[in-house]
Amino acid sequence: MRFVAALVRLLPLAFMGRLALAFPEITLAVFVVSSSVVVGHELKAWREWYWDPVTVRPWAPTPKPSPSAIAAPSPQATPAVAAVTTALSAPIAIPVAVAGVAAPHLCRPPADNERLVFVRPVTSGADCVRTVERDDGIHLIVETNPGVIADYGVIAKPRGATITRVFVPNDWPNPVVVVSGSRLGAMSMLVVVTWQARSSTRLFVGMGERMDIATDAKGWPRVSITTMDPAPHIRTYGWDGNTFGEQ
Repeated sequence: MRFVAALVRLLPLAFMGRLALAFPEITLAVFVVSSSVVVGHELKAWREWYWDPVTVRPWAPTPKPSPSAIAAPSPQATPAVAAVTTALSAPIAIPVAVAGVAAPHLCRPPADNERLVFVRPVTSGADCVRTVERDDGIHLIVETNPGVIADYGVIAKPRGATITRVFVPNDWPNPVVVVSGSRLGAMSMLVVVTWQARSSTRLFVGMGERMDIATDAKGWPRVSITTMDPAPHIRTYGWDGNTFGEQ
């Protein structure tokens, strides 16, 4: 009987010893499972980025850049076109002329991580619209002469693509710039920017699975945004004479 009691007292010691030996194995198993979850999530995001049609692959041949000088008329000039669409693939800076001014005006030469997407000539120089690659994505930057810089936030994912469209409304003295870009997955983002006096201003920002941009009767952009959650839904935005909002 004494032998049985002693054995019962020793059993917890054996269990604790086995638990001490198994603790590193349990810790390793938890680490492996947690790492698998994190790696799986990152792999899913990478696959969405890689198979996105607008993903830029550094090893692919560099496409030939399209013309990037969009000379928007000054307030003294008569608009000749309603809208201009450009897609830039290389950093370039081209001089543009101001009506009534003989000397051309240049924007600051872009750095390696910048793209000059629109030039608005003014009497004393030029306002320059750029897309700038940063760690968190591609930012939309407007440099207003003399020396005022406005950052309108991330417009596209890192190494993504952007498209710039320029509109010249017949009831507005300044050009209206629409810049759209791709985000992660199927999401796209769009920003509408114009000028009031000598300051740039953001009229609208939107996000959705699909962006359709048209021109209304007065030359303003009309934006249709399609969202898919929980069901397909289309919202249309445009200028009502005072604000750029849903119509």
